Amino acid sequence: MRIRVLGYGGWLSSHWIGYTSLAIDDEVLIDVGECAHRQLMECLGKPYLRHVVITHRHGDHLLGLPTLALWAKAFGDTINVYAIEDVAEAVALLFKAVGQERLLGHLDMHLLEPGKSFEVAGLEVLPLEARHTVPAVSLRIRRGGICVVVSGDTAPNPGLAKVGRGCLLIHETSGNPGQEEAANRHGHSTTVDAVRAAEEMGATALVPLHYYVHQPVVPPAAVRIVIPTKCGVIEPEKFV
Repeated sequence: MRIRVLGYGGWLSSHWIGYTSLAIDDEVLIDVGECAHRQLMECLGKPYLRHVVITHRHGDHLLGLPTLALWAKAFGDTINVYAIEDVAEAVALLFKAVGQERLLGHLDMHLLEPGKSFEVAGLEVLPLEARHTVPAVSLRIRRGGICVVVSGDTAPNPGLAKVGRGCLLIHETSGNPGQEEAANRHGHSTTVDAVRAAEEMGATALVPLHYYVHQPVVPPAAVRIVIPTKCGVIEPEKFV
């Protein structure tokens, strides 16, 4: 399995690092914020991917979808979108708001149910209910004996440790040590929360992302820390 980091910023972050978005095996896109098309072109040389999983409906995870749908139309193609019902409803409203309802015909929506796994491009994906300010999911992604957990936007969630033992953990870090109360109240985690989640999970490594304006301060951890870079590739097999 290969994870390409297309971006690793939060909604208010440096434009250099892009909104958090991941490409799995260069086939499956996890989240599709503004400028997702540009991120894909910069990192993969592709205008869109045919499989998109969206964790929740906030703009930094969703607003780039109309542009990808337009590119799919240009190629006579369709994008498979995997999302919970709340996101599917938001997608329909978004396309109407930008005057592109016709592009919905180039999306094949697959509704997700937390706790029920599905397959996409040879990957087994298990969505888990996240603890955010809107309905949201975390994801466990598995191929063979290799697995990755993508927290998405969430306050600390003990449920991740129950399903992710021995996985590589990609966890959002929207705050630094000492900011737990404010971050958790808004459905986010700090670097302290992410390290604790990785240690409780017995993760093979922790990739912190979804940074805001301030650079992340990661406390000492009993788990390997992997710092993401734009267009960088992470191979979970190397951490087993």
